[in-house]
Amino acid sequence: REMALRGETLTIADVQPLEGEDSTGAWVGFHVKVKNLRTGEDRYGYAQQSLEMTLRDGRKIPDPFARTKALNKAQRNGLRWFIPEVVIVEMFKAWKGGKPLKQALEDAAKPKE
Repeated sequence: REMALRGETLTIADVQPLEGEDSTGAWVGFHVKVKNLRTGEDRYGYAQQSLEMTLRDGRKIPDPFARTKALNKAQRNGLRWFIPEVVIVEMFKAWKGGKPLKQALEDAAKPKE
């Protein structure tokens, strides 16, 4: 949202679902393409999630939210490529210190001396 307010609008341009199975069981994955509408630049994200979840007592049950989890993680991973590391660090510091996000972003934009 902050990037869009600053003229860097990002959108999920494409989503490709994947399914498979490995030694740990069945999984679902998503490959997403994220586009910067101002520059036309594309970046990609991927995530996969097991279709079963393990409970604290060791039982395995179907995870009804596996697809949602995988898609949300893939979108986050694709969007993450567009966010400068200094912004992420400053946002984390702001969250830990109770500083307003707007102030943290302004601090991140100032040149370091």
